[in-house]
Amino acid sequence: MKIFMAHDGSEHADRALERAAEIAGRFDASLSVVMVAMDDLAPSGESSEEAQDVGALGLESCKMILSRVAEWLSSRWIRADSVVEHGRPQDRILEMAELMGADMIVVGSRGDDGDDDHLLGSVSSKIAEQARCDVLIVR
Repeated sequence: MKIFMAHDGSEHADRALERAAEIAGRFDASLSVVMVAMDDLAPSGESSEEAQDVGALGLESCKMILSRVAEWLSSRWIRADSVVEHGRPQDRILEMAELMGADMIVVGSRGDDGDDDHLLGSVSSKIAEQARCDVLIVR
Protein backbone atom coordinates (compact mmCIF):
# COMPACT_ATOMS: atom_id res chain seq x y z
CA MET A 1 0.00 0.00 0.00
CA LYS A 2 1.27 3.48 -0.89
CA ILE A 3 0.07 6.46 1.15
CA PHE A 4 0.60 10.00 -0.09
CA MET A 5 0.20 12.67 2.58
CA ALA A 6 -0.08 16.39 1.87
CA HIS A 7 1.14 18.72 4.62
CA ASP A 8 0.83 22.50 4.75
CA GLY A 9 2.09 23.29 8.23
CA SER A 10 -1.38 23.61 9.78
CA GLU A 11 -2.78 21.85 12.84
CA HIS A 12 -5.21 20.03 10.53
CA ALA A 13 -2.24 18.71 8.56
CA ASP A 14 -0.54 17.57 11.78
CA ARG A 15 -3.65 15.55 12.67
CA ALA A 16 -3.67 14.11 9.14
CA LEU A 17 0.02 13.20 9.55
CA GLU A 18 -0.75 11.32 12.76
CA ARG A 19 -3.47 9.33 10.98
CA ALA A 20 -1.27 8.65 7.94
CA ALA A 21 1.54 7.42 10.22
CA GLU A 22 -0.91 5.20 12.12
CA ILE A 23 -2.15 3.61 8.89
CA ALA A 24 1.36 3.24 7.46
CA GLY A 25 2.57 1.53 10.65
CA ARG A 26 -0.44 -0.75 10.93
CA PHE A 27 -0.35 -1.92 7.31
CA ASP A 28 3.40 -1.69 6.67
CA ALA A 29 2.62 0.84 3.95
CA SER A 30 5.02 3.25 2.30
CA LEU A 31 4.46 6.88 3.20
CA SER A 32 5.38 9.95 1.18
CA VAL A 33 4.85 13.47 2.50
CA VAL A 34 4.63 16.45 0.17
CA MET A 35 4.50 20.18 0.75
CA VAL A 36 3.79 22.61 -2.05
CA ALA A 37 5.66 25.92 -2.13
CA MET A 38 3.54 28.43 -3.97
CA ASP A 39 6.50 30.38 -5.30
CA ASP A 40 4.99 30.92 -8.74
CA LEU A 41 1.74 32.34 -7.40
CA ALA A 42 2.93 35.69 -6.11
CA PRO A 43 0.25 38.39 -5.89
CA SER A 44 -0.11 40.49 -9.03
CA GLY A 45 1.81 43.72 -9.09
CA GLU A 46 4.98 42.30 -7.56
CA SER A 47 8.17 42.38 -9.55
CA SER A 48 9.77 39.08 -10.47
CA GLU A 49 12.51 39.77 -7.90
CA GLU A 50 9.91 40.25 -5.15
CA ALA A 51 8.10 37.11 -6.30
CA GLN A 52 11.38 35.17 -6.04
CA ASP A 53 11.82 36.43 -2.48
CA VAL A 54 8.30 35.29 -1.59
CA GLY A 55 9.02 31.92 -3.21
CA ALA A 56 12.29 31.52 -1.33
CA LEU A 57 10.54 32.17 1.98
CA GLY A 58 7.87 29.66 1.04
CA LEU A 59 10.49 27.10 0.09
CA GLU A 60 12.48 27.58 3.30
CA SER A 61 9.32 27.29 5.39
CA CYS A 62 8.44 24.05 3.61
CA LYS A 63 11.90 22.63 4.25
CA MET A 64 11.70 23.49 7.96
CA ILE A 65 8.27 21.92 8.34
CA LEU A 66 9.29 18.77 6.45
CA SER A 67 12.35 18.47 8.68
CA ARG A 68 10.07 18.59 11.73
CA VAL A 69 7.73 16.04 10.11
CA ALA A 70 10.63 13.67 9.32
CA GLU A 71 11.91 13.92 12.89
CA TRP A 72 8.42 13.20 14.28
CA LEU A 73 7.98 10.18 11.99
CA SER A 74 11.45 8.85 12.78
CA SER A 75 10.72 9.02 16.52
CA ARG A 76 7.82 6.65 15.84
CA TRP A 77 9.88 4.30 13.66
CA ILE A 78 7.96 5.31 10.52
CA ARG A 79 10.08 5.73 7.40
CA ALA A 80 8.82 8.22 4.88
CA ASP A 81 9.96 10.07 1.80
CA SER A 82 9.37 13.79 1.68
CA VAL A 83 9.44 16.30 -1.13
CA VAL A 84 8.78 19.97 -1.74
CA GLU A 85 6.93 20.72 -4.95
CA HIS A 86 6.09 24.04 -6.57
CA GLY A 87 2.80 25.26 -7.99
CA ARG A 88 -0.88 25.11 -7.13
CA PRO A 89 -1.26 22.74 -4.17
CA GLN A 90 -4.25 20.73 -5.39
CA ASP A 91 -2.73 20.29 -8.86
CA ARG A 92 0.69 19.18 -7.64
CA ILE A 93 -0.74 16.88 -4.95
CA LEU A 94 -2.95 15.12 -7.48
CA GLU A 95 -0.14 14.88 -10.06
CA MET A 96 2.39 13.52 -7.57
CA ALA A 97 -0.05 11.00 -6.10
CA GLU A 98 -0.80 9.76 -9.61
CA LEU A 99 2.91 9.55 -10.52
CA MET A 100 3.77 7.50 -7.44
CA GLY A 101 0.78 5.22 -7.85
CA ALA A 102 -0.73 6.15 -4.50
CA ASP A 103 -3.47 3.96 -3.10
CA MET A 104 -4.57 6.71 -0.72
CA ILE A 105 -4.13 10.45 -0.30
CA VAL A 106 -4.36 11.80 3.26
CA VAL A 107 -5.09 15.49 3.82
CA GLY A 108 -6.32 17.71 6.62
CA SER A 109 -9.83 19.08 6.42
CA ARG A 110 -8.67 22.68 6.23
CA GLY A 111 -5.37 24.23 5.39
CA ASP A 112 -3.39 27.09 6.77
CA ASP A 113 -5.35 29.83 4.99
CA GLY A 114 -7.13 31.09 8.10
CA ASP A 115 -10.57 30.63 6.56
CA ASP A 116 -12.71 28.57 8.93
CA ASP A 117 -15.97 29.41 7.15
CA HIS A 118 -15.95 26.29 4.99
CA LEU A 119 -16.48 22.74 6.22
CA LEU A 120 -13.65 21.57 3.98
CA GLY A 121 -10.79 23.63 2.66
CA SER A 122 -10.70 24.28 -1.05
CA VAL A 123 -7.59 22.15 -1.56
CA SER A 124 -8.92 19.11 0.31
CA SER A 125 -12.28 19.46 -1.39
CA LYS A 126 -10.75 19.56 -4.87
CA ILE A 127 -8.49 16.61 -4.09
CA ALA A 128 -11.47 14.57 -2.90
CA GLU A 129 -13.39 15.43 -6.07
CA GLN A 130 -10.59 14.77 -8.55
CA ALA A 131 -8.36 12.02 -7.11
CA ARG A 132 -8.22 8.66 -8.84
CA CYS A 133 -7.52 6.87 -5.56
CA ASP A 134 -9.08 6.87 -2.11
CA VAL A 135 -8.86 10.12 -0.14
CA LEU A 136 -8.90 10.33 3.64
CA ILE A 137 -9.78 13.78 4.92
CA VAL A 138 -8.86 14.08 8.59
CA ARG A 139 -10.73 16.55 10.79
